[in-house]
Amino acid sequence: MQKEISKTFDSNKLEKEISSLWEKSTLFNPDNMEKYLKGKGLDIKKPFTITLPPPNANGNLHLGHMCGYSFHDAIGRYMRMTGHPTLLLPGKDHAGIQTETAFTKELEKQGKNKWEMGREEFYKQCYEFCMTNASNAREQEKNIGLSADYSREFFTLDPRLTKTVYETFEMMFKQGLVYRDKRIVNVCPNCKTALADIDTQHEERRGIFAYIKYPVVGSKDKYIMVATTRPETMLGDSAVAVNPKDERYTKYIGKKVLLPIQNKEIPVIADESVDMEMGTGAVKVTPAHSPIDFELGKKHNLEIVNVINEEGKMTGDIPKKYKGLDTISCSKQLCEDLDKLGLLEEIQNIKHEVAVCERCLTPVEPIISNQWYLNVNQLAKKALDSLKSGETKVIPKGQQ
Repeated sequence: MQKEISKTFDSNKLEKEISSLWEKSTLFNPDNMEKYLKGKGLDIKKPFTITLPPPNANGNLHLGHMCGYSFHDAIGRYMRMTGHPTLLLPGKDHAGIQTETAFTKELEKQGKNKWEMGREEFYKQCYEFCMTNASNAREQEKNIGLSADYSREFFTLDPRLTKTVYETFEMMFKQGLVYRDKRIVNVCPNCKTALADIDTQHEERRGIFAYIKYPVVGSKDKYIMVATTRPETMLGDSAVAVNPKDERYTKYIGKKVLLPIQNKEIPVIADESVDMEMGTGAVKVTPAHSPIDFELGKKHNLEIVNVINEEGKMTGDIPKKYKGLDTISCSKQLCEDLDKLGLLEEIQNIKHEVAVCERCLTPVEPIISNQWYLNVNQLAKKALDSLKSGETKVIPKGQQ
């Protein structure tokens, strides 16, 4: 009796059967691949490895993962077929803040608050959340036929990996590759952590342009008008900067102005980076709360005054009435007080680009913080030398 051929192709059934055959062969393990080649009397070529980018263990995989894996898998299978013991090394990433944000949203759906859970219980449940998602991701990878060696899979919180990270950090510290320095970093007041630039995004939001008068010291009824989108940061101003070619302000360069509210004398400095066409052509310089001002402050040896903390609250050596206010409330209060003093010329309502945390969309605060940094100069030189010598090839050409 002839077996009837199905009129539809059952991909799920056949793919699982093929995947099972591949898994049973154990040839995705490079050690077994080498034994196989030796047993067949075939030449064993140089081992080949790709460390697969680990997906975040906080949700299902998406099309981007599958697209990337398809390239890795095609290269890996080609190398095996041409006699190279090949390792596609899989892993899963606990993804720090992203996973914390994702799990926090899950808790909120259940009516729970992470702050009320306490650190240990939150970590425990978040870890279990990661493990569940990591398991799901692993099955999804296998379902597309990814030829990875799962006997070697790593999770970024694996104690073995943590030990290696500590040892590597110590080695790099001794070699002078890592160092600590105070610089401006992005801080999310909601997540309460520092963020890399890549962890932020820009959104158009409503804001203001406040025109504030800074009285010139020793010159009655003379002032320099400064336009700013963040009046609250003026409490930490260290200077007013103008372009040395701007004829409106050359007579004030080297003099001092009185910082409103703080009643503190600060210098008027000249710098060619100041855009004469932007605002009034005179800019307030707040080294502690602007990456651009921080560099300007270093260049002119200006005082660094912190007035905003990591929670986005006003702090430091400022009038008591502003301490503890969030930045927006402080901005409003300052504008009211400046207006009463006759030092607020006008306020314009505007829309402008604001840097926000990509996880929770809270506006980030640029804050001076003591952080660890990696000196990449030596590493970059080695990479460039490898490219120039042809040891490392970039495909397609022209993308170096």
